[in-house]
This record gives sequence, structure tokens and C-alpha cells, in this order.
Amino acid sequence: MADKNTAKSHLETVSLESLKKSAASLGMMVRKEVVIEDFEMFDACDGLDELEQSQEILVTTEIIGDVNGKSYLMLSEEVGNLVYESVFGPRKPSITMEVVMKEVDNIVSAAMISVLADSFQVEIFGDVPYFFIANAAKSQDIISDDCINYANEEDKFFIKSKLVCKDKNIRMLFYWIISGEIMSKVDLSAK
Repeated sequence: MADKNTAKSHLETVSLESLKKSAASLGMMVRKEVVIEDFEMFDACDGLDELEQSQEILVTTEIIGDVNGKSYLMLSEEVGNLVYESVFGPRKPSITMEVVMKEVDNIVSAAMISVLADSFQVEIFGDVPYFFIANAAKSQDIISDDCINYANEEDKFFIKSKLVCKDKNIRMLFYWIISGEIMSKVDLSAK
């Protein structure tokens, strides 16, 4: 069994690997390279900074199974429109922004979930995503409440990053809360 620091380091490495897969998946949707910026992992939710005021769209996905958690995809309406245009090009189907953003969230969350599941040999799944039009303060309240509801301070990890496509001026915040029970899985796989 690995010590706590080794296990945490392994979790951080796997999390970054899974975020890169999420970025690649988003890149396929928007037909341009997407990279991860500003990746950080914290014990508890210490890394929850004040959100940018321009984050008007929030899509959340509950993680269920052997390990619990939640993902948060946040972006401005302007970025939502850029993603929509990148996916559909000049044609304007009758599909709503909500449907497109839920699908984007499905794809980037599923990419991360699959890497975590494979790396730690756990069965985890993403539930149905929820779409919110919310100002930054409301989104921050939702995330803060989830930090409190998931477990006590020692029992979760908070991961934050940005998915960025510089060619199309697309920037999304992508946050995760993962329950601390993953540490027992990390200990088993960190060698």
C-alpha cells in the first residue's frame, strides 16, 4: 500500500491524464485542439476561488458508483455560442443550447470518468447532466453547497482546470469534487 503522499500524487497524475482525454474529446467536437490550463488539485474545496462573472452556463454531472463525486462545466453564453457554431457550422438545427451543452458535458465528463475507472479498477458512471443558467454567485453557491454535502473536509478532493481552444476563443472551467474514498483505490493501484 502506498503512503498518503504517493497515493495523492498518483491521483493527481491520473486526474491530469483524464482531463487531457476530456480536452481531446472536446477538441473532436469543435474540430480544433483543446488543451488543459491551470490544473490544480486540492484536499477539500480549498481551491474554490471566486468565479468569473462571465460564467453564465453551468452543467453538472453526478458521479455514482464505487466512488462518488460531481463535475461542473462552466462557461459564458458567448463561449456556448462558439461551441454551438463549431459543432454545427453554418447550419442552424432546431437543437437548443441546453441540449448541446449537456452533450458537451456528457462527452468531457465521460472521458474523465473512463480514465478514473480504468486506472483504479472501479465502477463509476455519470448520471444525467443538469443545465443551469446561473450567475457566478449562484454557481459558486451550488459548488460550495456540494462541497459541504459530499463529506467532511478530509474526505474529498477538489480538482479545477480550464478547457481552452485558443483558435476559437473557447474557455470553459471544468471542476470536479471526488470523494476521499478514492484514496483506498489509489493506494491499491499506486505502485
